[in-house]
This record gives sequence, C-alpha cells and structure tokens, in this order.
Amino acid sequence: MIDIIIPLYNGEKYINDLLDCFARQRVYNFRLIFVNDGSIDKSSTILDMRKKDYDFEIVVINKKNGGVASARNTGILFSTAEYITFIDVDDFVTENYSEFLEEAKKKNVNLLLFQSIRVKNYDSNKYKYEKNKKYVIENIEIEKIISEFIINPTRYGVYNLFFKREKFQDILFEQNLVYYEDYEYLYKMFANQKTIYFSSEKVYLYLQRYGSAMNKFNEERIYSLDKVETLLEALKSKFNTNIYNKMKKWTVARLYWSVLWQSIFALGDYSEFKKFYQRTDGKNYIKKLVDIPFFKVQLISRLCLISPKMYYYLISIFCKKRTKIEKNKN
Repeated sequence: MIDIIIPLYNGEKYINDLLDCFARQRVYNFRLIFVNDGSIDKSSTILDMRKKDYDFEIVVINKKNGGVASARNTGILFSTAEYITFIDVDDFVTENYSEFLEEAKKKNVNLLLFQSIRVKNYDSNKYKYEKNKKYVIENIEIEKIISEFIINPTRYGVYNLFFKREKFQDILFEQNLVYYEDYEYLYKMFANQKTIYFSSEKVYLYLQRYGSAMNKFNEERIYSLDKVETLLEALKSKFNTNIYNKMKKWTVARLYWSVLWQSIFALGDYSEFKKFYQRTDGKNYIKKLVDIPFFKVQLISRLCLISPKMYYYLISIFCKKRTKIEKNKN
C-alpha cells in the first residue's frame, strides 16, 4: 500500500477534480491522506460527502492551522503504509501514476526521485493511460542528483519523492521555515545516500496557476535563505566534501538569483529594484554564481555584477511574456 499525503488549506475548488483524477488510475494501490490544516472553507464537508464515492480509501485528518510543513509532518507520522509520497491539492497526476509507483515497489526501492511536467491547464484527454508502458527506473549516484538540484532548484519538489516509510519516517519538514521547506527536506532525504533510484518518467502534473504562492514575490524569502544556510551547515557531516562544497557555495545563492528575478516584475520600477538589490546584499550572492555550471545563470550573473540596471531592463523586456509573477500592490 502507498500513502499519498495531501496538505489541504481552503482547497474546496480543487478537491473534486483531484479525486476524479485518482479515480482514473488503473491500479488502486493507494490511499489518499488529506491533512486539513484548519481550512475555513467547505473543504472538510466536501471530503466527508465524497470519500465514499470511490473504490480507494480516503482519510481526512483535521488539525489547527500550522502551515504546509506541519500538515505534511502530520501525514508522515500518521502513515502506516509501506511507501509514502506527496501531492498538492491543486495539482494532478497522469493515469499511469499509480501503475508507475507499483513498478517502483516491485524494485524494492528505498528512495525514488521521478519527474514532473509544468502545465498551464489540465486536460485529462492529454494524459490518458498508456497500455503496456515500460518504466525505466535506475540506480544513480546521489552527487549527480544534487548537482542538478543546485543548478535548477525548481526541477524537483517533494512531490517527486517516493520512499519507504520505515526508512525515512523520522525525517520531517522544518516547521520554522516560512519558505523553502521543500528544499531543506529534499537535502535531508538525500543525506547519507550514496545512490538513489531515479526515473525520467513524468507522471506528476504541476499546475502553474496565476496567483499561487510560487508566483508571489515576498521579501520575507530573503530571511528564510539565512535559515536554509544554517540548516545545510548542520548536514555537513552527512555529505562528502565535494558535494557539500557545491551546496555551500551555490545552493542559497541560486535561490537568491530566483528571488531577484521575481523582484523585477513584482516591484515594477528600477529604483525600487535597486533598493532591494542593495538592501539584501545582492552582489554578495550573485558573485558566487559566476562559475556555476549553468551557462545562462553564469552569463546573467556576470551581467548583473557589471550593470544591475542593464540586467533589470533586459530581463523585464525579454522575460515579461513568460512570467506569472504578480506586481506588488502599493
């Protein structure tokens, strides 16, 4: 059995679609654990009404609001299944999702990292069940995964993890982090692992919604970066020197790079961007990225160090159509 943990806060408009998505699975080898984190909408009522409509088990845990990290921890500690994974209530999975996880179970994996697709809208006809699909699940060096994760921190989320409960149930989310709790958790899961199982199968559908937390700029993210750095320092003994040195140099700087990019569209004015860059000691973060093994980040970081003004206007012009970042309201 697989426990799929779903943190839930005021998600009434997403629940029915997610349940119907799981109803289209061909293998009911799972139960859905909704952790209702103090919702004040009709989320709990909808789940109570609908949980008997399906051939798979639905569990609802009601708790006081404590944030997404607290909700996931509640689900992890409640779990009794052989395996655990996560999904967010406003996302979806392909119709091969549970079948793919069953194949991973047959391989007796301890920890598996799989892929997701970022989509602008969900079309069930586009992600239909593929009959007789062959799944490639291989064992690879953890250093390769961490190197990729440092370079592109949005490539993986906790919803890309599938792991044995008895091996990892004592690893919990840091509840004092306002932001980046996913990243800190992933590094803790990777700690002490020489290899993990990996698959390129894209069975998770991450829905890019306008107005989501990921698309909102908040300067509070900067203060969470200091906490991430401290938490990573605590993991030093659990990684070899080469991996840890990469983490120490690039992890937090790369996260700052993303925040700085967001600030361009959120602040909407060069003078405000300049103040933010100076106030947050941006130069100190960006100069660490001039040799990161990702050419785009290298190039743009060098440009920013030479001329923050040129960086601001080039990004604001050429990336405007691609961004979903909301402009801050005065």
